[in-house]
Amino acid sequence: MFREFLFYIRIMKRLLLLLVTTSFAFSLLSQSQNAASIYNNLGIEKYKAQDYEGSLDDFNTSIYIDSTISHHYGNRGIAKLKLNDFEGALQDFNKAVELNPASVDAYFNRGSAQSTAGMYQMAIKDFDFVVDKDPNDKEAFLYRGISYEKMELTKTAINDYTAALDIDPTYKQAYYHRGNALNTKDDFEDAIDDFNRAIHYKYISAEVYEQAGMAKLGVGNYFGALKAFDNAIKLNTDSPEAYYQRGVAKYNLHKDDEACSDWVKANALGHPYAQPTLEKYCKKSKRK
Repeated sequence: MFREFLFYIRIMKRLLLLLVTTSFAFSLLSQSQNAASIYNNLGIEKYKAQDYEGSLDDFNTSIYIDSTISHHYGNRGIAKLKLNDFEGALQDFNKAVELNPASVDAYFNRGSAQSTAGMYQMAIKDFDFVVDKDPNDKEAFLYRGISYEKMELTKTAINDYTAALDIDPTYKQAYYHRGNALNTKDDFEDAIDDFNRAIHYKYISAEVYEQAGMAKLGVGNYFGALKAFDNAIKLNTDSPEAYYQRGVAKYNLHKDDEACSDWVKANALGHPYAQPTLEKYCKKSKRK
């Protein structure tokens, strides 16, 4: 009876030690995850403030503390993209997918990085995963469309842009990119409509006005093109294409001197066709 009692005490001590050890381990793990989350959140705030170097430092610290959290790698990868470290970003997105193979965000981020790096087929595979898991992810359709367009699969790209707009009819980026794709197919009227919608929904950039100007040149609306290129140049005074095409619009409006001035500016900015155009239209006697 006495031996049995001593054995019982010994077992209880071991159980107590195991419980204490396990509790301590869980406490350390919890503290580690909390500390990692704190640095991750600090990194997010610095990223929002456009302090990308600072955010990268915090994401590094969060991963150093706990290297098992998928979305921390994803966040660090996004910061690396902003710092033009595409290889490092891809490594982080690969790790995020490895740690959480079901994460839609991990696949989306990796697809975005691959598209930026010109790895369009691989990007499309990742975006395929995203839209399969979430058919309402408008950004996945948009970026997959961009990848298709880069591969000159314009019709497929337009289908993806349209799918994004079916999800969100106010999606200004999709209108802009679909307008670009329509321009390449010489479908200028529909392109103009898309650019107008993009501008209506406040997608204000030199590029959208420049592309709208190109579409208006395509339909012979030279006054509309001139206005569009004026707006493009207001937003970006160093665009050789905007100056060159504004010159084309002015020449068609019989504003020859102004056209030549724009081509001179385009030539100074390095436009490849500006010099031949100057020689052809501006060094001869004025047309009658």
